[in-house]
Amino acid sequence: MGLTLQMIGDCNMTPIDQLTHDEIAVIGARKLKNMGYIAALANFAGTAGGEQPDTLGVKSCGETFLLEVKVSRADFLADAKKPWRGPDRRAIGHYRAYLTPKGLLKPSEIPYGWQLGEVHGKTKPVIKVLKGQIVRVEKHKTFSFTASIKSLVNCDEAEYTYFNDKCSQQSVSGCLAAVIDRIHADGIDVSSYAGRSKIRGQR
Repeated sequence: MGLTLQMIGDCNMTPIDQLTHDEIAVIGARKLKNMGYIAALANFAGTAGGEQPDTLGVKSCGETFLLEVKVSRADFLADAKKPWRGPDRRAIGHYRAYLTPKGLLKPSEIPYGWQLGEVHGKTKPVIKVLKGQIVRVEKHKTFSFTASIKSLVNCDEAEYTYFNDKCSQQSVSGCLAAVIDRIHADGIDVSSYAGRSKIRGQR
């Protein structure tokens, strides 16, 4: 089966209350990109029968963030039955979150270790964190600099970092390998992106 995915610039703006599953996944990828995940891809399909993230962000250090988009309660309830959701299964994501339209789920319904974000807004989508880490930017009252203040909502540090030692790097590598295969199949020379760093003075 082939792989399909959507790059983060491909989402045409739709009224917030009419966003589709795939459009919300792209909004999630944009958010991960802004959070420092250098690779942020949405709408995976066909990864050799394994876990298929709706959105996956990867940092240069190897840290990964998985977003599962849910647009109905039935879809959310069915998610718990996936084989890689078991408590002893290693799966994708050092951090994992559900991303939904406004008002679909409550923080109390979210499984331990998972975060919850909602898409809000009128004309511009904004992700509101209902469970997980909130980053607030504040300007110093006296000096001309800003600081990022991080806090947790509806979870503690132990729950927030619960999946840090339960992430399957093998599954992540499989997803990224499938992405590279698809890029290569589309005629893009992947090797041209390798070894880009140069020693000063050399060309």
